[in-house]
Parts: sequence; structure tokens; C-alpha cells
Amino acid sequence: ARRMIEMEWIDYEKASGKGHLRFYPKGAIGHSVLEHMVHSLAQNRLEVIPVVTPMVFNWDDDQISGEAGTFQDNLYHVRPGGDPNASGQVLRFGGDFGVFKVMQDAKLIEAQLPLRVYEAGVGFRSNKPGERSNIQRADSFYLPCSYSFCRNDISAGIDEFVFLHTKFSEFLAGLGLEYSHVFEINETFFNQHREEISGMLQQDNKPALIKLASGKRLYY
Repeated sequence: ARRMIEMEWIDYEKASGKGHLRFYPKGAIGHSVLEHMVHSLAQNRLEVIPVVTPMVFNWDDDQISGEAGTFQDNLYHVRPGGDPNASGQVLRFGGDFGVFKVMQDAKLIEAQLPLRVYEAGVGFRSNKPGERSNIQRADSFYLPCSYSFCRNDISAGIDEFVFLHTKFSEFLAGLGLEYSHVFEINETFFNQHREEISGMLQQDNKPALIKLASGKRLYY
């Protein structure tokens, strides 16, 4: 982020808060180019269907509060019109809020699976001072997300994840970037599927950091 500020691509917006950025012309153009590349990846290589969902959701919706409850201290809570008696709402933390609501109303048959749904938009996370890490952990961020819906069995999910991993790796390699993989995996799942995970990582021969998680609720 420091280098981008020096080149006058971006800067922190003091009138908004430390975690929010302003983009100058060069930064805005660069952002637009990357946005176009990501859209192209999603539409042409992943064959997604796009949706657009709201940026604000009611906190008293059990599904919304249940999904975001893990991050309650980091959410942007708002009240319509500033009315203290109004039902509280939250700005979306990610695209999951809206996409999962959309898919609850979808009528699918097995022949349509796997189905990939895509949305890109702004997400919000109210970071504490010690949690911020330049543009990697800003308070508002552009979030392109793809969600896959598969048959209700583990093998279908693994096949889909391997497909996505391969496509993303090809995309990064095509950009000429050096990269590595970072995964947080449930320890029991990792032990059960170590062979499939290892085979997937060996395809593109890149280093990977795997963090084993156990005994806690995972957001995803």
C-alpha cells in the first residue's frame, strides 16, 4: 500500500476513516482493469451466472445474524434514518448474505449441477486498529465471489473445488505472478482427504500453507 500511495494511485480517505481508501485516476484505471479481468475469468472460464444483491440487511433476520454472528464486533451496524427505535441493519460483510437468500428461492434439478453463482461488490469490515493491514485488510473492500452448488455428497464437492483451484491457478500463472496457496481446513476433513488435497496441490507445483482448524465454528 505504501508504494501505491507514493505513486499516487490510492490514499486513505481521512474524512471516512483509516480503513477506507480513495482511488486517484491511475488507481481507478488499474482497479477497473483488474475488475474486468476477474469478470472475464468468472464468465468465460468458470461459466457463472451473475446476481446482484443488497448492501444492507436486517439484523433481526435469524439467518443473517446467525451467519455473521461470529464477526459481530467487526460489522457496520446502521439504523435507517437515524431512528434509535428502528430495527437495526448491517452492511454486508461479504456476498454470502444475498447469494444464499437468492438460492433459497431457486428451483434446481441435479442435471443443472454444479451451478456457479457470481457477485462482485463492496464489503465492509470494521477493523480494530491492530487488525488493519494496509489494503489487505481495509474496512471497505471490493469483493468478487463465486459460489458453487453441487450434489449433496463429498466427492462432488471435492471435484468442484479441484476444478476451481485449477482455473484460478491457470489465471494467476497467465498473469506471470509468483504465488502460493493458503488454506484453512478442518483437521478431520484434511485427514480423511489428504490424498485428494495433495494431488490437487501437486498439479501446479506451488508451495502451500495449510492451517488445520479443529474445535471451532468456521465461517465458511
